Amino acid sequence: MEFKPFGWQGLEFFIPSDWHTASEGGTFESGSLRIDEPYTPRIRLDWDTVKEEKLKDFSEVLEEIKKKMRKKDKSLKFQRQGVAKICGHNARYFRWRSANQLEGYGLLWYCKDTKRSIVIEFLFGTDEYWKIKPAIEKAVETFKCHSSEEAWLWTILDLAFKTSPDFRLRDRSFKENRMHFFFSSSSEKASFMIDRVTFAENLLSSKYDGLEEWFEKVYKPELKRAYKGLRLRGERLKKAEIGDHKGLMLRSSFKIGLLRPENHIITSKVWVCPVKDRIYAVTTEEVRRKDSKDKVNKGLELFLSSFSCH
Repeated sequence: MEFKPFGWQGLEFFIPSDWHTASEGGTFESGSLRIDEPYTPRIRLDWDTVKEEKLKDFSEVLEEIKKKMRKKDKSLKFQRQGVAKICGHNARYFRWRSANQLEGYGLLWYCKDTKRSIVIEFLFGTDEYWKIKPAIEKAVETFKCHSSEEAWLWTILDLAFKTSPDFRLRDRSFKENRMHFFFSSSSEKASFMIDRVTFAENLLSSKYDGLEEWFEKVYKPELKRAYKGLRLRGERLKKAEIGDHKGLMLRSSFKIGLLRPENHIITSKVWVCPVKDRIYAVTTEEVRRKDSKDKVNKGLELFLSSFSCH
């Protein structure tokens, strides 16, 4: 069984190479996601922020989990539970079985470093435990719910990149042929957007006269909505080398404020990756005061250096 690194909202672990994110929602503070093997749910992961002084005993939390699960499946029976360790934390494990030929192995714990309670469940058929056991062991062995590293991994489908812990996912959308993500720093002095569009060759040849027209008719209006002060009057797209691909780049800026105006520097790059047959668009925003001598935001540097289309 081959494995790959997986990361989302500050949580990292290894999963089998053919497993992928099927659904996700929420924020760093509270959220959930599901990871599937093709056509089969394998992992459910939930987290929530809880003040340590308000933290319930593991036994009480586990009873609440049992009640919630039994409401959905009255045939469900809990077989075993006990103590465990994960990511250096004390944890409680539990094992259940359903009359629907399904079983699950779960772990719940509290991370003092991030103030989050976390529950992970591994799902498998009654005859699949030994098949799935290596994946369970690998995930538990490599799980990170907190880290001293200054880089968080984000992976979804074929996208992978890193951000500094200062950046948070503020918005995302998943459409039929397109994924969109918007991140910004806690200080709101830097942000970036990622867009990935599939079936690029067919889209650009059937609906648009190439990448430039797609940028002008689709992406540019979206930039104006994302960055309210952006006017894009007179700025022109320029050809650019992006990795080993030929693409287009647009640089612009706008100011907000009267006495000490902040300069918002916007850089957009778009390109087609023939290897993946996808359009990629990446836009970064850095906010600087006119008299600022600060270097390029380190969080943006980390993201740009870690992102690639293939």
